Amino acid sequence: MKVWLIKTGILLIGLFLLLTLPATQEPGSQGKITEFTVVDNPNDDGAGILLSWKPLDDRERVIEYRIYRGVSSDTLFQIGTIEVDPKAGISGDRLYYYDKDYQVLVDMETAPGRLRKEKGVAPGSPLFRQMPRDIKVIERFLPYFTTLGMLKNSAYFEASRQVTGVDGETYAGVPLREFTALLANPIADSTYFYTVLAVNERGRLLPHADIKSAVPVDDRPDTTSVLTTALIPDDNEVYFEWVPSIGSPDIYLWSAWLMPRSLLPAYHAQQELNHKNPYDGNYSAWQGSRVAEGKRPNDPYDGNYSAWQERAVPLFQQENSFAPVQYHKLDLKHNAIPLPPNLEDFVTVFGCMDYAGLWAFNLGKDIRIAHSGELPHLPPFNVENEHNNKGDTLVLSFGRPIAYVTKVGFADQAQRRVLINYELSNNRNNEIASIHFQLETPDGRMLGGASDHYLDRIVSLRLPAEFAGIRQFNVRIGFHYKGEKSRTEMYVSQSISFDEENKLFVPSDVFSSGENLSRITYDIASRSRLAADYASGKRIGAISRVYDEIIPFPSDVNKSVYGVDTARSLVNLDHRFTVDVDPESQTPFRASLFRDWFEQDLEQQQNDLNDLKTQLAVRQAALRQATGGYETNRSEIDSLQQVISLKQSMLDATRNNPVYVEGELQSPPKWKRFWRKLFGLSPLADPSPQRWLKLMRRYAEDNSRTVSYKLIVTDGNGLFVESEPLTDAEGKVQWTFPTPDWFDSTKTVTLIGTILFTLLVVFAVIQSRRGKDFYIRPIAGLHEIDNAVGRATEMGRPIMFVPGWGTLGDVCTIASLMILNQVARKSAEYDTRIISPHCDYMVMPLAQEIVKSAYSEAGRPDAFNQNDVFFITYDQFPFAAGVNGITIRERVATVFYMGYFNAEALLMTETGNAGGAIQIAGTDAITQIPFFITTCDYTLMGEEYYAASAYMSQDADLISALKAQDYLKVIIILGLIIGAAFSTLNYTGFINAFPIE
Repeated sequence: MKVWLIKTGILLIGLFLLLTLPATQEPGSQGKITEFTVVDNPNDDGAGILLSWKPLDDRERVIEYRIYRGVSSDTLFQIGTIEVDPKAGISGDRLYYYDKDYQVLVDMETAPGRLRKEKGVAPGSPLFRQMPRDIKVIERFLPYFTTLGMLKNSAYFEASRQVTGVDGETYAGVPLREFTALLANPIADSTYFYTVLAVNERGRLLPHADIKSAVPVDDRPDTTSVLTTALIPDDNEVYFEWVPSIGSPDIYLWSAWLMPRSLLPAYHAQQELNHKNPYDGNYSAWQGSRVAEGKRPNDPYDGNYSAWQERAVPLFQQENSFAPVQYHKLDLKHNAIPLPPNLEDFVTVFGCMDYAGLWAFNLGKDIRIAHSGELPHLPPFNVENEHNNKGDTLVLSFGRPIAYVTKVGFADQAQRRVLINYELSNNRNNEIASIHFQLETPDGRMLGGASDHYLDRIVSLRLPAEFAGIRQFNVRIGFHYKGEKSRTEMYVSQSISFDEENKLFVPSDVFSSGENLSRITYDIASRSRLAADYASGKRIGAISRVYDEIIPFPSDVNKSVYGVDTARSLVNLDHRFTVDVDPESQTPFRASLFRDWFEQDLEQQQNDLNDLKTQLAVRQAALRQATGGYETNRSEIDSLQQVISLKQSMLDATRNNPVYVEGELQSPPKWKRFWRKLFGLSPLADPSPQRWLKLMRRYAEDNSRTVSYKLIVTDGNGLFVESEPLTDAEGKVQWTFPTPDWFDSTKTVTLIGTILFTLLVVFAVIQSRRGKDFYIRPIAGLHEIDNAVGRATEMGRPIMFVPGWGTLGDVCTIASLMILNQVARKSAEYDTRIISPHCDYMVMPLAQEIVKSAYSEAGRPDAFNQNDVFFITYDQFPFAAGVNGITIRERVATVFYMGYFNAEALLMTETGNAGGAIQIAGTDAITQIPFFITTCDYTLMGEEYYAASAYMSQDADLISALKAQDYLKVIIILGLIIGAAFSTLNYTGFINAFPIE
């Protein structure tokens, strides 16, 4: 028997250890990922690798796939995960992971502090957890990646130290702990190793896939760009609009040609060669030449094509702006580009060149012939600061506000009353006072009209009897704007038709002054003071008349990593930052984190400039004395003069910049100079490096958030109009800086109401203290509290007070505790036991003190039992069960339900009702009031509940506050009457003065 027990115990212990041992990688090939491939990411700059594998069967119950990367096959770090629903699994045949766009190299929040193997892997496994926060480990891997450091803006400016790198350059050394993360991209022509493993729902790591390697290569861009071309013959202009390809960040230049259709076979043949040779040159016989295989031009303007003018007409070249949609307008006359008369026999070829000089080509859409009158209209627009915010939003307004129909239906069975739902497109330019609708038949007969002065987005009108049940009509909409005497013409129109299949009216596109707003797009281009050019890409439909742009405050910065200092655990970053850009020469003013280095650099630039001027003077003197080689010497002098002119302009742009001048004129604060002079201390530097850097930082941050705008209006099909940059009253470029507001103007009415109520309370208190008795209407539930407590005393049973389902942060809980104070005082006077169960352990001690104080005020401190005020549970229905149990066991005679209640209210009141207890409830929970009314003897609703403590205590100050509320209610009722009267007369200014919730 003992042997059997021992064997059983050993077996159970073994099973327990088997289940509780840490997860280890399962041996063998079961659960191993197959068909794992690692290849160069196509059509990029050589900074991406594509991983692909076949997902495991759903029976493996996989919850995530982990991806590992390394620069050698014996050390791979986890760089990412793909989470999977173990029940649903993966719907596709393959899973993909892209190692590009700066994946996390080191996450400072989750990375281990030192090099650690992955949990549960077999001994000797090459898999490690994330790259650790170890500066020595990071140093080993930096040469294999292009690395960015992500850190707080404040850390960059305040925690940087001046360090000298191994290359002798000066850097800003930032402690590693200050970084949020280090981000990394692969480098072209380097080798990287990858593997993937799966983790099942038990946390076990399944065997990893075979380690594969790949070398990222800078190959030619893809051919997915979409070019739309529109020719305006009467203006002799060609408009180009295109959507860039997927790999657009690697594109340096866009170009377009006009090619005869007869060359299409040759073009397609050359395209096949280009696709087969993504790394070798460009096949473009349709342009008259071909770049030799294996040859990559170093200069993107060095001409890959030598005879392209003979076969195709060049149209334009434009540098990539990295916008999601880009534009170019070509003036044929100004650029002396003749178009062939038989334009239908030509096709546009669109080309893009990457930074390595590799080209990709694709055919554009057929050329659209249009008239200048078809160009979209450019609306007036302006920009202003958003009101009532923290200073991070600018508002752009376009044209005038409009309204448009969204839904139409009949409101009666006779189908004569039409109900029109509309939507408003408001902005800051104007404010709509009223909207006027006019309905017409398709042939122009009038159906009726209606006006809406209170813009509640719905209006109805009655049709003539002969048009009852009409299935198609037109809606014309006019507006009366505030501040204007007359309303506008009916310039917004839509046609409404009935869809027989879906049995509903369908509004058509929105037309304004003959222009289809539903097909027009506003593309907002903006630039900050630190940007070189305007960047488009913020697109909204023309129906929208306003655009809110968020201008974020400087928070995180990404800086290129140039190395590390392992001795001091510092990461080397660029110490220079752009403060301002000269508006005329576009020369940037770049300051440094270290003022001494900045001043020395300016001095060195001046010395280099003086040396160049000396060389120029020597060569000019030699030229005057020379007898031969005039052209060679003249060319060298001209080149030297250009270099001197460029360096002089850059130096002058820095020294004449207003920010630099202000920094040089700074002086220490007067109080510092006074005290240092008083105590005989040496004067401070004028200005100090800290104050100088603070000034540079402030201007850099402000200029990065100071924005200028221009607008591009496009139909998305090649026709567009581009505005000039928005200007101010003086005709200068308007720069807008978002500023915060000290006061929220939407709370003005609330402030007035608060002041008014305060004055009413003061008035009522003064009246009360002078002996005036205020009349308070009797409330049955409060009047019966004495009787309810007295009945419990007569029966010799306790009373129970339930304070509801609330916390100390809820007003209803505070009100219930004030009522508890009065009820406890009555129970102490009548020597009746009071029980108070609680569901919030923070409310319970306060309730105990309130009951204890009430007993002391009644002269019965000895009768107080702290255990009668207790905590049950924080869970809803267990609390209700506990209250019901107390009601039955203690046979309570009276129950008070005061506070906020949910679905448990009916359970508790039904139990009390079944036990024959008198029940008085008070709550502001409108969903529970019906249940309290039907199951309780008395119910305090809303304001009666909040007035209970004042009513019961008869305290003069509380009653005065209660009467002040009554006075305020009278004022509110008068306001409602006045607002209704004004609205009836179509004067909506009064009601619009109040905020809309």
